[in-house]
Amino acid sequence: MCDYTNNDDLEYCPKCGVDLKHSPIPRKKSLEMYGGASHFKREIGIYCFDRTLAYVCPNCDKVVQVRYPELWKIYQKMTDDERAANAYWR
Repeated sequence: MCDYTNNDDLEYCPKCGVDLKHSPIPRKKSLEMYGGASHFKREIGIYCFDRTLAYVCPNCDKVVQVRYPELWKIYQKMTDDERAANAYWR
């Protein structure tokens, strides 16, 4: 099983310090659709192997959190064509 790190508490980029919170989620929708989160997030998820592997800061383009370290190492070694074949977006 892969390591998993919860991303809910990441409010600031550890590299450049920018606030990663976006606009508030309406309270009614927050509980129903977003697991009780108070704000939308600005970080960009890298999705591959049917899961979000890591998050990237939208300001400095640095990886701010890796959720699955073992899969992230594999993803980093892949060519652009292999990534495109395994990901829904790049």
